[in-house]
Amino acid sequence: METCEDDAVLLRSIVVLPAYRLQGYGRQLVELTVAKTSPSADIYLATTDAAPFFNPIGFVSVQRDEVPSPILSTRQLSGLCPASATIMRLNRPPT
Repeated sequence: METCEDDAVLLRSIVVLPAYRLQGYGRQLVELTVAKTSPSADIYLATTDAAPFFNPIGFVSVQRDEVPSPILSTRQLSGLCPASATIMRLNRPPT
């Protein structure tokens, strides 16, 4: 997790070795990581191929113009990820 401002963070990477995939470990890693953030924080991520994995956890695709500039300014979104990457935000229930 990379904190970009008080209420916006970027989930940078979740990795599960191939031998351990499809056993729920990835979902657990995401849920435990998200649980360590402030409940009011907006959590974003960028992916080129894992949107189907993140959708059931509660992440939804958003347009770049909906993403705060501190998130867009991260190294991840300003250079490492291709412009074609899907940006997602965790859809949390209101607190």
